[in-house]
Amino acid sequence: MTNNPKPVTILTGFLGAGKTTLLNAILQKKKLTRFAIIENEVGEIGIDGDLIVKNTDSFTEINNGCICCSLNDNFIDTLRKITQREDWDELIIEATGVANPGGIIAPFKQFPWLQKYFQLPHVICLADGANIKSQLKHSETTASQLAYADKIYINKTDLITQEEFLEVHALVRSFNPLAGVHQGNKESVPVSELLQKAAQHENIFETEHEHHHHEHFNAISLEYEASFDEDKLYARLYTFLMVQSSNVFRFKGIFYDARKSNKLIAQSVMQSLFIDEGEPWGEQEVKKSRFVFIGKNLQEKGFDKMLKSCQL
Repeated sequence: MTNNPKPVTILTGFLGAGKTTLLNAILQKKKLTRFAIIENEVGEIGIDGDLIVKNTDSFTEINNGCICCSLNDNFIDTLRKITQREDWDELIIEATGVANPGGIIAPFKQFPWLQKYFQLPHVICLADGANIKSQLKHSETTASQLAYADKIYINKTDLITQEEFLEVHALVRSFNPLAGVHQGNKESVPVSELLQKAAQHENIFETEHEHHHHEHFNAISLEYEASFDEDKLYARLYTFLMVQSSNVFRFKGIFYDARKSNKLIAQSVMQSLFIDEGEPWGEQEVKKSRFVFIGKNLQEKGFDKMLKSCQL
């Protein structure tokens, strides 16, 4: 098998949000693509896997038990089995409605051998337009699913009014100002828009410079024009995440180190922190650094003090 990493899409969202419907819409839209599908089901009797209308050349791996733990041996074995096959072009993982997607993403960053076969996952979170407000009041899992998303798909918009949609739109943005937000319903699924990946740095600089709050959950965005020390920043952030990671669902930053010509991209996955090299800074581009923290009971003053201590 060639070692050209192939695309991975994770479909997440609370129970009943419409993940299997979206999966079928993707398979219908991309009929010429051979998909490997991991259908994550909890329980001895699988049902969702029988609802997938597969392409002729696609195949499904049923993974019994929750795969949201990054050290789940069953999940890793399933991925290994897929790498031993050549009859697939893209991988789709439909997570169970109670899974925290951070744990599903983590192995793709933690195990170098997986990076030979799989790209870093693109995460699509489905938000049930009619029920998301209630779910967020009672489920921290729903909040974490939104926080990890690259794209948020507000589903079932045919069941709500325009005013209700605008309220839901503002609500999901408050949990993840980094994600692109899309809308649709069972009869109109924006497959192409959902699968289109943004540049690694794109969303963070498009985020409005403001703070988003929803009860105990909030997103803090901080911006600086000073240069940062990559090593010091990594050490401070790593220590912070190890101590307070339970309060931080997601962290992402694009920052400037004067000793390097490329943008540096920092992001957390569960308790792991990764810094990757991005594209070069443009000749006329203002070299600014921006960091976004998403979680609960986050205080701006502490983050600002920590970050400023890492500047060159």
